[in-house]
Amino acid sequence: MCDKIDLINWQPDSNHQAKIIDQVVESTLIDNVNSFNKFSQNENINLIKLLLFAYYKDIFSSRQINELVKEDLPSLWLTHGWIPSYKTICYFRTLDETDDLINQCMKSLDINLYSNHFLKVTVVNDNKCIITKHKYSFVWRGKMIYFDKLNFQEIISLLHDLNDAKYNNLIPKNSEVFSDNLDEIIIHLENCLDDIKKSSEKFR
Repeated sequence: MCDKIDLINWQPDSNHQAKIIDQVVESTLIDNVNSFNKFSQNENINLIKLLLFAYYKDIFSSRQINELVKEDLPSLWLTHGWIPSYKTICYFRTLDETDDLINQCMKSLDINLYSNHFLKVTVVNDNKCIITKHKYSFVWRGKMIYFDKLNFQEIISLLHDLNDAKYNNLIPKNSEVFSDNLDEIIIHLENCLDDIKKSSEKFR
């Protein structure tokens, strides 16, 4: 005889990774998160929970995180049944506010997950380095690109090149870019472009 799962009322065990992440994020952010950009307070919190759960599973691609929440019951529980598209996940990850919220949760979460034997501290530190590197630099045509060192014209030129590679489905050799993270890089560059435009408008 098989046990049936009550999907509506299902919850992970109290020591499950998802449960710990849920508790830490709620206790850390519930009074510190407002709506920003196009996301509501609840959406911000749910996305932070999902990202942290994915990162601790060594999943860093927005497409793979989208697949995770589609197929993994604890992930779906963390988002309260909401399945954000990979583009939504990708955009949310590029926001400066997202970094701030994740950093607020990370220290407490590291301690909780470590004490429950889910990970070693060294693994967490490596993951955090990967996240930072992925967001701020990448190799394109054999050259290391740093987002914070690009000027307006360089961003425009690079966006044309990246979009051309995307739509022709042809990634140049000597590039540490793949089809599943190309959209994330493009969105982040577009955000950098917006920031430059906003900064220049202040001095007009």
